[in-house]
Formats: sequence, C-alpha cells, structure tokens
Amino acid sequence: MRLRFRPAVLLIALLLSEPAIAALKPAPAAPVQPALTALVAPRADEVSSVGINRIIARTGERQRDIQVMTANGPVYFAWPASVTPFEFVIDFGEGGVPTARADGYSDTEKARYAAALDAVLSEAVRSVRSNNAWATRPRS
Repeated sequence: MRLRFRPAVLLIALLLSEPAIAALKPAPAAPVQPALTALVAPRADEVSSVGINRIIARTGERQRDIQVMTANGPVYFAWPASVTPFEFVIDFGEGGVPTARADGYSDTEKARYAAALDAVLSEAVRSVRSNNAWATRPRS
C-alpha cells in the first residue's frame, strides 16, 4: 500500500512544527524603553553588521527561547546558562539603530538586564555569523 500526502496536509504539518509555533507566540508588548535601549546601543553596530534585524527572547521554549531574525532566516538558541532569563524584543532599524522593549524592566535591576543582554547579543552574533557562513557557502 502506497501512502499519498496532499500538499495541504504537509503545509499544516510544517506550520504546527515547533519552530513555527515558537515564531507565532506574541512578543512582549511593552513600550520602547530608552534605558533598556541604551544597554543595547554600544553593540548595535556589531549586531546589525551581521544582518540581525530583530531579537525576540522568551522563556519556557527550551532550546528555542531566543529567536534571531536575519536576512538568511531565523536562528534559535537557548538562554546562556550564566544569566537569568527575561522576555524582551530588540528591533534594529535603519542604520542599525536599536529599540528595546521588555515587560517589567526597571533601573533597579539594570545590572542583571545588562549581563543578560550582553550574553544574548554575543551568542546572537556568533550564531548568525555561523548561519551566514553556512547559508552563503559555495554549493557544488
């Protein structure tokens, strides 16, 4: 007996896969926070130079907590072990100018947020460089 799959069934299966579900979860809806954006600004040129246009951090997605949107597609990774996770969104606009939002950000926890952002931005740049090298490799 030969199994036949219709294109609609395959499309539904792809949409229900874990990466698609993670991408559909809403990002934090907090307003842009200048104090949080200031923590990202020193690394903005480095981050945008590898083609990152958005970083969405969530909690509870295991290996897909951090979603990095690039021209070569999304890249996912888990929270670095050395930091306390929190949900945030960083958008990099024209010229790499960042805007950052997070639910519950306060200046009293600035050091914790700065450490987490630095760890995530470092891993994002490393992961995207690796992804870009793979995506643009010569094909034989």
